[in-house]
Amino acid sequence: MQPDEVYLDNGATTRVDERVAQAALEAMLVAWGNPSSAHKLGAEAQRRVERARGQVAAALGGQAAEVTFTSGGTEANALALLGLAARARHVVVSGFEHPSVADAAKALAERGVEVTVVAPEANGVVAPEAFARAVRAETALAACMWVQNEIGTVQPVDAITRAVKARAPRCHVHVDAVQALGKLAIDVGDAAFDSLAISAHKIHGPKGTGALWLKKGARLRPLVFGG
Repeated sequence: MQPDEVYLDNGATTRVDERVAQAALEAMLVAWGNPSSAHKLGAEAQRRVERARGQVAAALGGQAAEVTFTSGGTEANALALLGLAARARHVVVSGFEHPSVADAAKALAERGVEVTVVAPEANGVVAPEAFARAVRAETALAACMWVQNEIGTVQPVDAITRAVKARAPRCHVHVDAVQALGKLAIDVGDAAFDSLAISAHKIHGPKGTGALWLKKGARLRPLVFGG
């Protein structure tokens, strides 16, 4: 950017903080070992990965073991929907989800999963009662984003989750919090929802980095297999 230019698109992406860039550079040039290796260099890389996992967990109010790193918010959302609803019969999503959720729901529909889409109200907010009415006893997963990425409306995800759980206690509730992290207070320890997706490049971190918080006890099918 030129000195006289003003950037007004932080909702799309943010400039990487210099401290973050330095930490990434150090990891690539100093602690570049395979975290799965047993030697000293690998152990140092693993230590840094786990420290980062703990920092993400602390930012969310959760536990490190509940955090899975991904390549971004898109993968985190896909992992939640495709990994948790792979054998589902019915899922519910809001009508203005990010494409990473909406397209994952379409992929589920192509596999024979019934998908119900709940439209937001005229004010850009999903009504908890309307969303819950779409949930059935066999609904495996319901997804509603926290902050809408185009119009910025904040969704009552706690109320939505409570309404869903009242109708289907075993239904997994997923929240796309990519636009919420760093702007709203997040404490998954007090939350009723079951999983949450975040992305680094919205909060001055590098692109290609994200995470899925998954409540302890929840089980999902991985999207990729192997090392």
